[in-house]
Formats: sequence, C-alpha cells, structure tokens
Amino acid sequence: MSNNADIGHYGQTLISEKTIGSNGFDDFYPGCLALNDNNLYILSTSNGDISGYKTDSCCGLFDYWLIKTDLDFNPVWDKTLGGTNSESAKSIIIKNNLVILGGCSSSDSGFEKTEDAYVSGMLDAWFVGLDISGNIQWNKVFGSYENDGYVNIYKENSALLIAMAIYNATQSGDLNVTPFGDYDNWIFRMSVPWSNAAGNQKILDADLYPNPASEISNQFLPQDNPHHGSREEGSEHPAKQSPHAENGQLFTLIGCQGTDAP
Repeated sequence: MSNNADIGHYGQTLISEKTIGSNGFDDFYPGCLALNDNNLYILSTSNGDISGYKTDSCCGLFDYWLIKTDLDFNPVWDKTLGGTNSESAKSIIIKNNLVILGGCSSSDSGFEKTEDAYVSGMLDAWFVGLDISGNIQWNKVFGSYENDGYVNIYKENSALLIAMAIYNATQSGDLNVTPFGDYDNWIFRMSVPWSNAAGNQKILDADLYPNPASEISNQFLPQDNPHHGSREEGSEHPAKQSPHAENGQLFTLIGCQGTDAP
C-alpha cells in the first residue's frame, strides 16, 4: 500500500493502491467496478486457480471472477462463476443489494451455469444475480443462434437496459427483430426479480427494441479470441481504466495482461 506519492505536476496525489490477482490471466474490462455500502465490487475474467486473492479454482477455460473488498482494498470475499467452456465478464451493476453481472459465455450448463448455450460453442450473453454476500440468486442465458458479443448493463427504475453487439445474426433465440447487416447493436429492456429470495429464479420477461441503436457503440469481439475484446494475440495490451467516485475520492481499476499474484 502506497500513500501520498506525487504522480504528476498538477496536484494529483496517489492516495492508495493494491494489486489484486491470481496466478493466471486476470483481465479487467471497463464497466466492471461498482461501489455499494462502503464496499468495492471488482469483476474480472480469470483462468487462475487458487492463488493470490483467488480462493476458487477455475471452472472451465475462463470464468467470471468477482472480488468484494472494503475501501482500503482488503478482501471481504471472492467468487468464481462459470460453466464448462469460457466466460468473459463485461459489466456489473448493484441495485437493492442485488449484484448483477453481465458478459459473454460459450459454455453449456455446468458449475454455476444452469442453461445451455443456444448453440454449443457459440457466444451468448450470460447474466448472474447475487446477493451482497455472494450467494447466487438466479442466472440467465440471453442471445441468438450466432455469436453475441460485448454486453453492457444500465439501471432503470424497474428494469435493466442492455446493450449488446451481435454478429451475422438472424431472428433466433431471444432476437425477435431483423438485423440490418453483419454487425449490429442490439438494445433491449429486461425485467429481473429484484428480491433476494434464495434459489435460482428466472428472468421474468424482456421487451426488445429495434436495432441498430444509434447511440450505443458496437465493439467488435473476434470469434477466434473471445476473451480479450478487440485485441489480437501478440499485440500491445493498453491499460483499461474504470473510474468511480465515492466520498470525494476517485477509484480507478487498471487491468493488465499477464500479471502475477500479489
């Protein structure tokens, strides 16, 4: 932990820092940092086993890895969530003490995932709801019969607003509108069970809206490298930052490739 280190010429001061990771590839994506009740919730994609901050083994090839810390970055608990193949974490929100994770999955049912992919090996969106103690309340697959990529979640009063990228899709699965081309944006509202009742509850319903959504950006996710966003093997891996303000302090989480355990 470092304190009061001068990091610039304009008055910026590094207040505190800590490395959080495992012995594997721990990849942080913008939008995967949330604050609730004086705790940080950090969502990562990981293939690490028990090491560093990680207390669960990897389920498949890559999993969601959720870490809860206090505001001094001391771990409270962590949870690995995945299926039989690969998951890539993209977004997290918290409402009514329900933690909702969103990302992509090519897994069939197994481990924490209770529904198969629409087409085995193809990417769908996978949403998971947990209470603030890390207990799974429900999980849901959402997508088409083709690869469905980048996922972002926004809170509304009584529903979630979901933005996704779809590739070479046709009307299939949950997609009830006609795509315009090979790569489109798909935006829809989805109601969820906000209560923290135990058990694996189902998503109640979804209202789908035409695409493309002109104000939602489409970020391409290559089929041959679904875990690393738009980056390619062997290319430069720039740091990715997700700031969040709390009590006058700015929290920034920076993800890097190939980090070792702290």
